[in-house]
Formats: sequence, structure tokens, C-alpha cells
Amino acid sequence: MLAAVASPLRVEIVELLDERPPLSVSELAALLDRPATALYYHLEMLEDAGWLQVVEGPGPRRYRRAPGTGEISAAPYSPQMLEQAARVTDALLRKAGREFRGAAERGIQGKARRARVRLTPEQRQELLRRLDELARFLDEVGPDGDGDAYSLTFVLTSLD
Repeated sequence: MLAAVASPLRVEIVELLDERPPLSVSELAALLDRPATALYYHLEMLEDAGWLQVVEGPGPRRYRRAPGTGEISAAPYSPQMLEQAARVTDALLRKAGREFRGAAERGIQGKARRARVRLTPEQRQELLRRLDELARFLDEVGPDGDGDAYSLTFVLTSLD
């Protein structure tokens, strides 16, 4: 699943679909300034890996980001998987920085925080449980609900 978003173009596709209502291939092509024929392979790969869902309805086939995607777990990785995980994490953090900067330029207050802490195994498990709970809440709310759009990116990693 991680290999599907190791490509910069596929990360860009997932980001666009995360920010907007479901889009057709031609709409994605226009936003990405690429021919639609250049996107079919990437969309199929993302769909097969579970990153995208097809939204049924009249008209052309439309895609949206699948709920619950976008999480990278710290499992033992091969060198190739580690490189892919690092590239995806870098892309997510760059995107968060652009969104934060854009909001600040529009005069909208955001919040950024970094914390270095020491956690017992029990505290780590509790933090992971709370992050999972937050992720479930965000999946339930989804990008298509009422209200203003917000972005939340978090990374928890061991420093030892």
C-alpha cells in the first residue's frame, strides 16, 4: 500500500482528492496540468492499493480519497520500504507546512507544536490509542461535511 504513494505524482493526486469533492480524470488532469491519459495508470495503482474510492453516480467516473488512508505505521521496513515511508512522510509534512503558511497569509490562526517527551510503554500505548481515536473521528467527519476545512498532520516517532 505504501509503494502506491511513493511517487510524487500519486502523492499530489491523493492530496488533491483530500482537498476537494470527488473528481473525474479530466478534472484531475486540468488541476495537475497533465494529459488525462497520463493519469489512468496512477489512479488504477492508487485504487488497487486502497487509497482511492470510486464514487458511483451519473456522468464520468469520479474518485475520492478512501477513508482511513494516509497512515504510515512504524513497522520493520526493508531499505526500499523505509525510503518509500520517508518520502511519503516528507511529502505530508511539506504539505502541512504549505497549508499552515497559506492560512497565516490569509490571516487565519493555526497551531503548530513539536514536543520531545519521554514516555513509558503504557503512556506510549495510551497516546497511540488517543491518536487512533482522533483518526477515527476525522474519518467520520470527512472532507465533505459542513463547516470550514482544516488540516491536521501528526507524526509520532521514537528518538532513541
